[in-house]
Amino acid sequence: MASVIDASFTLAIFLPDEASPDAATIEEVARGVAVPRHWFAEVASGYVQASRRGRIGTAMVAELLKALEGLSVEPDEADALIAQRQSAVLALQYGLTVYDAAYLELALRLRRPLATFDTQLRAAALAAGVVLL
Repeated sequence: MASVIDASFTLAIFLPDEASPDAATIEEVARGVAVPRHWFAEVASGYVQASRRGRIGTAMVAELLKALEGLSVEPDEADALIAQRQSAVLALQYGLTVYDAAYLELALRLRRPLATFDTQLRAAALAAGVVLL
């Protein structure tokens, strides 16, 4: 079953100085991932921030963005207004940002496991009954 993957998990896979997920989890994610629409921008922003902080070179930003093409990514095609409304409700309920709540909303709606290293998002997912990778 495909999973929902957030930016924190994606950055951990690809940034060289991050603690990488275990091989079994990466294999599970490689089968295909669902992401909210803002995922691409959030991951790109993470790479740019890593470059600005001297963690990676500027040329590596483009290389890492290219590496994302190796993932089987399924962007969410649901009605954006409905998904955003539900994300806002979840954000208020669990004390998340709307950006993070969008991952939870997608995992709940699609009934898929969630891959994240975000502590608050993990806690919210468990409270909502979402399986974590």
